[in-house]
Amino acid sequence: MKMHKRTLSAALVVALVAALGLGSVSAFALEAPVFGESSMMQDPAAPRDVAVADFNEDGYDDVVSAVPGSDANPAGVALSMGSTNPVLSAPTMIDMGGATWSVVAADLNADGHADVAASLADGAGIAVMFGNGNGTFTDPATYMTSNMVRGLLVADMNADGSLDIVGTEPDIQVVVVLTGANGGFSVAEYDIAGAGNILELAAGQLAGDEFVDLALVDSFGARVIIAENTGSGFTQVATLATGEQPRAVAVADFNNDSHDDVVASSSLASDVEVFLGDGVGGFADPMIASAGEDSRTGAIAPIDLDGDGDMDLLAVNATTGVLVAFENDGSGALTAIESLSVASGPTAIELGNPNGDEILDIVIADYGDGCVRVIPSPQTVIISAYELPVPVPNTLDTLEVAGANRYETAVEASKLAFESGSDHVIIASGENWPDAVTASALAGRLGAPLLLTRNADLPQVVADEVRRLGAADAVVIGSEAAVSEAVVQTLKLLVGTGNVSRLAGINRYETADAVAREVIALAGDAYDGRAFVATGRVFADALAASPLANVTGAPVFLTPPEGRAGLLDEMLSGGVTDLVILGGLPSVGANVEAQMVAAFSAERVTRFAGATRYETAALVAAYGVSHDGLSWDGVGIATGTNFPDALAGGTMLGFRGSVMLLTTPESLAVPVTRALSEHAAEINTIVFLGSTQAVSSATRDAAISALR
Repeated sequence: MKMHKRTLSAALVVALVAALGLGSVSAFALEAPVFGESSMMQDPAAPRDVAVADFNEDGYDDVVSAVPGSDANPAGVALSMGSTNPVLSAPTMIDMGGATWSVVAADLNADGHADVAASLADGAGIAVMFGNGNGTFTDPATYMTSNMVRGLLVADMNADGSLDIVGTEPDIQVVVVLTGANGGFSVAEYDIAGAGNILELAAGQLAGDEFVDLALVDSFGARVIIAENTGSGFTQVATLATGEQPRAVAVADFNNDSHDDVVASSSLASDVEVFLGDGVGGFADPMIASAGEDSRTGAIAPIDLDGDGDMDLLAVNATTGVLVAFENDGSGALTAIESLSVASGPTAIELGNPNGDEILDIVIADYGDGCVRVIPSPQTVIISAYELPVPVPNTLDTLEVAGANRYETAVEASKLAFESGSDHVIIASGENWPDAVTASALAGRLGAPLLLTRNADLPQVVADEVRRLGAADAVVIGSEAAVSEAVVQTLKLLVGTGNVSRLAGINRYETADAVAREVIALAGDAYDGRAFVATGRVFADALAASPLANVTGAPVFLTPPEGRAGLLDEMLSGGVTDLVILGGLPSVGANVEAQMVAAFSAERVTRFAGATRYETAALVAAYGVSHDGLSWDGVGIATGTNFPDALAGGTMLGFRGSVMLLTTPESLAVPVTRALSEHAAEINTIVFLGSTQAVSSATRDAAISALR
């Protein structure tokens, strides 16, 4: 199971619900028949793994498959282009320097085009080729590893905003990380002590900090190892006992508590097992669902099949060739709803839309029959049951605020909000989020844009924007570890007075305090005593409030979930009288809330907490409209899985008087659909923050459909 996976079904269900006038997505319940008629594309040799992306950017998902056999010529990966008919074209082999075992697809070099990485089947190494956006690729570059790599995924492992490649080397119990930087990768390998045979892996927020952690299948040990990413390696924090011979693992939130959970498939036990996580490395005993007698459960894929907001599951049975759909009752308990014989030797499962219609498709590597199979999802049943209404004229304006990278996106946001320039500019790191996430209130007080920078040097596009603004002074957020003195010196040459100040502390919490003190000082007697407090562990909750912080000038304080010394004193000395807590108890703990209630009174402490970060953002947006005069019109949509686009975008939206909603990149989050549908009459313009790599075309289409 790969972390970077196209999960379109929720968006497609939501779009159909809105179009068909059926009301809430919860009107649908998963029931048989779940699967439509299968179609097949024969590979040059038997495929072991598949990945899905639109490599030629024609609106149809394409399929790349790893081909481990030596009879393919040239040895490498097979590429089939999606189309209306046939669903997949005859495959073309692409030389990767050898036969391949696993394959992933993602925009690895942040140029807006989908790329491919594959592990070599007969040797040590991972081959990477960058897409050109037209179905062609650069020549592959091979990054050598100590041993053969089997499991493969893509995730941002060091929280720098760039995608990295992670693989397992089961013969030597090692995890290899290819860290992305400047269009290339550096290789590091980490021992997983005591592991038996780590074939597959998944990634998610499992241990409570900002780094993505790993769930590793140990087939010999009948367990899943939870490896916390420390930023410099991995530490085992939990082992989850599974049935015999676990084959696959995936990470998703199965009980809607905003914490990632783990699901594993056990081959000899013929079942799937859900381990509910607490967000800080703890897991409940497994909830077990049978996949059928002697089914030898293999590859799995979490997906909300019926659009009810609960994560369901697909699984393929390796020996019987049966595809099983499991329904989630909302608590994480799964029940098998339907099974369908689809293959003779399925080894991998992916999700996408190769024929470009309004139906999610399930893509399976069938190693036994030497082909790739495409099976439609339940939306086939929904579409056939109703007639689509006559389309209404499009009176909705859409606006994209995006550049080639995070720095250019921030510049585009600045140009939109400050067309005539600004006397002030705020500069924060674009390589990590904690400093910048508290800067929106300061930007509001100064009437200034927020621009992002690299640590070592100020990007030229940012320097050009500072000149265009005509700023007389600049405020740098964060210490020299975040924004170097070299950047400060460059800024002094750019601003008219050479006046550059820095607000910083010894850590993210003290930096937030320094920004808050400046915000309150700038407000003077006009400060109304309101402040926000959010977790300093993850970015989403504080980021969701950035438009509101900007327009109200209310400072944002950060805290670890358990609280911190000096926070209350900092608030009281600054004149805080009313507090808004952002996020649930796992983010800002009950002890922190109790301390604040004791200091300010229960009437003056409010908490906005949804089941997910997306629901929390929607609650904050609604509060901003009802309490502070913000508008649903011009609402911004940003990814909730990464921070850069929303950092500057939230500040821009606040300046424009609009709110921001967060969504998953590849499908429109249910709380976003609900908010857009409820306020459609108030919205004439919708703003998408970032490129289609951040907020996909399918997600945008679903948002627009929700507004019609």
